Amino acid sequence: MKKLIFFLLLLNIPTSWPNLEQRFYCTDGSSGYRLFLFKNKSLEAQNEDSSQKVKGTYQLENKKISLHIPFLHLKETSLQEEWGKGLLLTFQMSQFFCHSTAHDQGPSFSAYAKCPTIRYIPALSYENNSFEFHPNHMVKWRSWKEVLKIPDTFYSEYFGIYLIKGKKFFLFFGDKENDRYLTGTLLNQGQNILIDQLEPKKGPCQIH
Repeated sequence: MKKLIFFLLLLNIPTSWPNLEQRFYCTDGSSGYRLFLFKNKSLEAQNEDSSQKVKGTYQLENKKISLHIPFLHLKETSLQEEWGKGLLLTFQMSQFFCHSTAHDQGPSFSAYAKCPTIRYIPALSYENNSFEFHPNHMVKWRSWKEVLKIPDTFYSEYFGIYLIKGKKFFLFFGDKENDRYLTGTLLNQGQNILIDQLEPKKGPCQIH
């Protein structure tokens, strides 16, 4: 199984949206929407349960994105953008904010990684983390912070993207306020990953 996972790392696995260039999750503060950008410069916007879908077009020019969705009477250019590794990571419009949750750049794979316990304070607290990698370059980060004296668990989950370049990988989570960027290394032919920001001296995360 682990050899298969490593083989998948070398492939660009097609998704159910073969012409998809990038996907974003957008929110106006009360509702969420998915925004699909296709290679032919068309777009599709959906509400969270996919019961409503509208089409339009987009343009990327001078590091800005312009959206035109006639049904919503929307024709607007981004006010603020965040780029990294050649990808548009986030953008702000006048009434909503979007962060990337899928793209088509570089190798992709499907795997679950469980990381060692970190930030251990004897008799007080510790933290566990895991990552779910999807073929469309989406990654889900789950974190459990245990406080022993309460006792209580502080659980959080975030959705972002990953990018693989050689043995290095990069993670970005646009829905986090802090620690939005993670970097790491593929080890043992893809059987483990080491994440620089999660106490790497404790050891690598195990691929399952």
